[in-house]
Amino acid sequence: MSIPIKHHYVAQHVLRRFCDSDDMLWAYDKEKKQIYRGPTPSQASGKHFYSIKGVDGKKTAVIELKFLRKIDADGCAAIQCLLNRETLTTQQAINFMRFAAAQMIRVESYFQRLDAMLTPLLQESANRMFKYDEEFKKRVTRSLRKKGIPQQKIEAVMASLSQGKTKVVANRGFIVSTFLRHLDSITREFCQMQWSFFRTDSATEVFVLSDNPLVLTDVGEGPAQPLGIKNPNIEITMPLSPTMVALARWGGPYGYGIINNDYISIVNRRTIEQAHRFVYASYQSEELLQEVVASQGKQARVRVKKIKQGKATVIMNILS
Repeated sequence: MSIPIKHHYVAQHVLRRFCDSDDMLWAYDKEKKQIYRGPTPSQASGKHFYSIKGVDGKKTAVIELKFLRKIDADGCAAIQCLLNRETLTTQQAINFMRFAAAQMIRVESYFQRLDAMLTPLLQESANRMFKYDEEFKKRVTRSLRKKGIPQQKIEAVMASLSQGKTKVVANRGFIVSTFLRHLDSITREFCQMQWSFFRTDSATEVFVLSDNPLVLTDVGEGPAQPLGIKNPNIEITMPLSPTMVALARWGGPYGYGIINNDYISIVNRRTIEQAHRFVYASYQSEELLQEVVASQGKQARVRVKKIKQGKATVIMNILS
């Protein structure tokens, strides 16, 4: 079996449903302000996107090959049942929830949010451990010596740490491992929500997709609340095809239904605004490109707050 270098952060079976009659996908680039047309394997992917280093120091694609492919295959079968308006078995429903959870957190947008959340925590932890934990300093010194770092450079690193000048960041492997740890808990939350599946039988407008296909929106009245799945006013939307969208809430109706043009426009606007960079559609449209380009800067962002409580520092991450 060949080892894939390109890893898809939007499942290919979802991308294929948004292709035109020639099995080609129209990609709208909000940064370059251009439209591209190409096959699905070339879209929504990144080189070694999920690769992690094995014990031998080499990159391994085990997450793409053994983990996400299984989730995607099970999710594909469940979505096909939904498109046929069939009743899912318990296992098929779980498979869909797990696929939706994975699709929410496997994308670049989520990885960047994790980075924004984790890096301040790691920085503060490193500063405090160096200040108060002598054993930590010894471990760092031993590790650097083991790697063959010259003593002069080790002393420079230690001086930089003591002054709080060394920047500590979450590397890609740590972020990927965090995404994997979150998957099961998000799946359980999704299983508790009310899911509806709306199709566009009597509508003239269709859904678009993006490189961040599952979108969270606070639909409550009053001041906006943080964008998290535990927010009681959160509404989740994920287009499954140009003619069907999955929608989840903590309360309200569930099952199959018909959606009108006005709400299709609302869902599409959310999808476009929360796209990381690309929006995908089954057609070419200069009007859509203009809307995609105009959406720059509207994606949800992580705000980090540091609150001093005596000698302690509390770090709060808020997505809004």
